Parts: sequence; structure tokens; C-alpha cells
Amino acid sequence: MDTLIGRHDETSRLAALLDAARQGQGGALVVKGEPGIGKSALLDWTERSATGFLTMRASGAEFETELPFAALHQLSSPLFDRLPALPTPHRTALEVAFGLDAGDPDPFLVGAATLGLLAETTRERPLLCLVDDAHWLDNASVRALAFLARRVAAEPIAVVFAAREPSGLPELDALPGLSLAGLAPRAGQRRTGRAGGGRTGTVRRPRPGPGRRGGGSGLPRTLRSAHPRPGPADRANARRRRSQALGGRLRSGCRAVVGRRDRDARPQAAGRDRPATRQVVVRPPPGR
Repeated sequence: MDTLIGRHDETSRLAALLDAARQGQGGALVVKGEPGIGKSALLDWTERSATGFLTMRASGAEFETELPFAALHQLSSPLFDRLPALPTPHRTALEVAFGLDAGDPDPFLVGAATLGLLAETTRERPLLCLVDDAHWLDNASVRALAFLARRVAAEPIAVVFAAREPSGLPELDALPGLSLAGLAPRAGQRRTGRAGGGRTGTVRRPRPGPGRRGGGSGLPRTLRSAHPRPGPADRANARRRRSQALGGRLRSGCRAVVGRRDRDARPQAAGRDRPATRQVVVRPPPGR
């Protein structure tokens, strides 16, 4: 099984949720935390760890918050071919909710029908439902999924939400929660992986650790020792070399400019060296 370094307690709780669902004792859990803290990574870990489960996944979207049952439709769409197996009132409720029939959907019937639809799939294997970005769910889907999550105790169904904290949704706040804290500095540097080499993924460290102030070097210690930091004499020599190189370029540029001016001035100088030609005008004396 994959290991998320620094998330032992969290993954243990999710693993217990999966184990209980395998035994026919379903449950729900809301993973909460600030943006970027690793909620989606825990959902991915749960999906990889759910061997033998049928996994269905959905995610909230800000631009769909005003569309009733949008998230529920996304989650349930792989099971639409099982709608005929539901009792007529349940089938009709879902068809109305999903726009397949006209009418006003009944929230209770939609929730009960969703539970029945998911229970149909558990005759073959346990079911895992993952809902990411749950804070962007539309209100109708939130009510239906919360209704479902509170009634899976007797079914082999595990439901896991990921939402920001606070989510602003009392329906999710009423469910069992798992609040995430930031990783310790050393855990933030490590990777996830399996024994013998498996899936890996870096986790962003929250702040610089010991020995790395601000924007310190990210090189391993062995590479830093092989390439030591320049001392004062090295930096002075480097500045001297840069000054010499810059002075050479400036002198070359000045010579080029002076040479070009000399060439431009030569025709004018040649014209000044030529003797001036005088014109003599002879006029007759007055009176003639």
C-alpha cells in the first residue's frame, strides 16, 4: 500500500473507513483544510488503496454551483444503465432531477433513489465515492449526498469528501471530519513511495528547514561540499575579471568610434588642403 510521508494518522483513518466498507459497514468522512494542503492527494491515495472497490468520482465547480444536481449527475452518470432496476418512484425522481423527464424533483425521493442506485452496484463489489472540491457543490447535490452519507452504515459504501475549511456548508459540517494541518519541515522534503520502488510524488515543504535560510541552495550536501561557496578573495577576483573584460570592450568600442570619425573627416580635410582658386576681373578705367 502507498505511504504518504507525514500523513500516517490521516491515511490510517481512511484505511479504516475502507476496511469497514469491505465488511459491509459503510461510512463517510470529510477531509478539510486550506487550499493546497493536500486534500486531493489524500483522495488519490484513497482511490489507489481501494483494491476491489468500484470507484466513482466527482468534483464541485464554481461555475456549476447554480445548477441543481450537477455534481450528483456527474457522480451517478456511470450508473444510468441501472435506473430500470429501481422502483418506479425512485427512477422517476432521478429522471426528473437529471432532466430526463419533466416535473419538480422531490429532495427526499432523490436522496433515497441515489442510495438505492448505489446499493444496486454493491451486489458485485464495495463502492467508493470520492467528491473533491465539495465546497463548490450545488445546494441540491449537497443535500442529496449528505442524505446518502448518513445512511450508508448498513451498506458496503465509503464516501469521502474534500472541502476547504470552513466549507460554508452545514450539511458537510455535520458529517465526521478530518482536519489537515501543515506538514513538518522534514516530512515536507520527503517523497511518497512503496518499498522496492513505487509511486513517488514530492510534497512541497511549508517553510525552509534548518541550515537553509530564505533562498538557500537546494543542492544535496554532497554536491555543496564538492562545489564550496566562493570566499571573499574569489569574489574580488571575479569582480576584477569582469572589470577588465568590460574595460577591454569599452576601449575597443572607443577605437572603433574614433576610426570611423577619422574616415568621415578625411574628404573634408582633403578639400581644405587644395589651394583656393582666385578669379581676377579687369575693368576699364572710368570715363572711357
